[in-house]
Amino acid sequence: MKLIYTSIVVLLSTISYSQGIEIYTSGATQDISGTEITVVDGTGADVEMYYYFDLKNNTGAALNLRVVRAKLVEMSGGVEDYLCWGSGGANGTCYGASIVSPQDPYTSDDSYEFPTTLVELALKVYYIPNSIQGTSKYRYYILDNDSQVMRDSVDVTFTNVLSVQEQGLNYLVYPNPAKDVLNINIESNNTSIQIFDIVGKKVESMNLINGKNQLNIESLKAGVYFYSIKKNGELIETKKIVVR
Repeated sequence: MKLIYTSIVVLLSTISYSQGIEIYTSGATQDISGTEITVVDGTGADVEMYYYFDLKNNTGAALNLRVVRAKLVEMSGGVEDYLCWGSGGANGTCYGASIVSPQDPYTSDDSYEFPTTLVELALKVYYIPNSIQGTSKYRYYILDNDSQVMRDSVDVTFTNVLSVQEQGLNYLVYPNPAKDVLNINIESNNTSIQIFDIVGKKVESMNLINGKNQLNIESLKAGVYFYSIKKNGELIETKKIVVR
């Protein structure tokens, strides 16, 4: 199993947030509140997918918080989701799929007091595709238990698809590591490539033609990136690439 993570889309929502908190990919330092995280597995199998978040309270006073999960898009046929919520690590509570998955929205039974510091592993979200291929998308709101105001939110999209080889799409991206120019040889039309940095910001993109393509990447700083290949607008595969 290979999971690829990117935060790529700013949310559009009619809900008014009071904010005062910041949401981070676990171990990272960039606030991703109001963005979308994508988790991809290319096996098409019954593999549990997951993502972890840290949370920081910036209000200057302790907050009593719950998490609310809303289904935005969910594959039919028996996919499941669940989550763990709390004051970090083993100090929180996990709510199983039998409790979380049938409800929309689902609100955690427990609220936790969050101090004015960074709380690691405050939210862990899980998705069980049960061998069903496709994409499901959930939104996780942080609810102020005292004021009943949504402080902020983050979306997580789980995509479970067959690998490129199983879908019959032949392509080659090289060299890796790359410098200045990235070559993409592909045997198909209506395809595209997008490159994201380590925090999920799209830094390059290109529509591809059947045959050999070259993408100028000389403006990219040295580091680790991810590229996604799409066909007819549908995600085919996401992989890591190093620019030097």
